[in-house]
Amino acid sequence: MQSDLFSALTWEDALLLLRDNSLLRDLDVAIARFLKQQCPQASYPVLLLAAFTSNQQASGHLCLDLKNRELATQLWGTSPPPELVSLLPGKPDDWLHDLQHSPLVSQNGSTPLVLNGSRLYLRRNWAREVAVAEAIGQRLATVSPLPAERLRDALARLFPNAGDQTDWQQVACALASRSGIGIITGGPGTGKTTTVVRLLGLLQSLSMASNQRLRIRLAAPTGKAAARLTESIGEQVEKLDVKTAVRDAIPTEVTTLHRLLGTRPDSR
Repeated sequence: MQSDLFSALTWEDALLLLRDNSLLRDLDVAIARFLKQQCPQASYPVLLLAAFTSNQQASGHLCLDLKNRELATQLWGTSPPPELVSLLPGKPDDWLHDLQHSPLVSQNGSTPLVLNGSRLYLRRNWAREVAVAEAIGQRLATVSPLPAERLRDALARLFPNAGDQTDWQQVACALASRSGIGIITGGPGTGKTTTVVRLLGLLQSLSMASNQRLRIRLAAPTGKAAARLTESIGEQVEKLDVKTAVRDAIPTEVTTLHRLLGTRPDSR
């Protein structure tokens, strides 16, 4: 009887039931309704998947990956009632088939939804991700590497105790300084902050030796992280073995990404 009840629900009933159980937001429901207006023949699963894709943004994700091993948890949480799970019948392979044959979905961004392999995007998020990827590609393609001899001398001053052992912080600095974009990653206590500060000292030293001064900005995702980094970076900058003018040209205040980017009038 229960399954008969749920199979009789319309796509919009299902959306509202999912919203009432905090699995979707009002915004997600509104997007699914808008897509239905644009494409009346859109299938039930595609509309629900579009709503779930929109909801991923609440967790900081740009897409819904139907091959993700954590997909069930992303959609339904840790212990959803079976009757809610039954609102989206079928399995990921079935959903991919529906998406691949839906007029709302394309691979090139010509429709409101974009399917890239197993990843479903709202078009605007797909376009933003593509734009970021292209910008990174341009930076990597146009960077001019620093002269090897000057770089070697500067690294030797900043990392004087390398000895015969490989100093991976020094390696990270060397690689990052010769690339348009660098990512330094590691667990707590592995020296990420120290490495970044020495990288800033390296780049600013080389730049000021050429009568130029880099404009450096430091940012973190949250205010708490920014405050913690401001303290730790300030301590590290004081220890840098560089000229006083170089040290003074390295900022120690970390702001949030939102404050760094600022607001844009008449835009979202």
